[in-house]
Amino acid sequence: MIRILIVEDDCNTLTGLMELLSQEGYQTRGAYDGRQALQLFRDKPDDLVLCDYRLPDIDGLAVCEKIQQIQSTTKLIMMTAFSRAEIVNRAREIGILKVINKPISLEQLLAAIEAACSRMQKKNAMLL
Repeated sequence: MIRILIVEDDCNTLTGLMELLSQEGYQTRGAYDGRQALQLFRDKPDDLVLCDYRLPDIDGLAVCEKIQQIQSTTKLIMMTAFSRAEIVNRAREIGILKVINKPISLEQLLAAIEAACSRMQKKNAMLL
């Protein structure tokens, strides 16, 4: 089962995403800020991280960059209401697969997660 860590400081959004993705068959857990996300990830790395850009303590780009340093195989997707070119370019440099604009389109989010999972499965098949 694919494990997804959702990093989102809005309680309603975090709860909603966790419920939605659990119903889609993913194992989810959540963090309200960057420090909590990094601690959870260090304790038990996830397959995919869905991270908000604007967090109360650390920006999402920094969180994703640290996650890549801990485990480079983890897939990353960022959510933001601030989709400026420099944010998107930096996200690509870090290895973030997709930047999704808020308000979130659930169809777009699920497609991005499925694409990330497909990449994981292809990589795992190559290792066998």
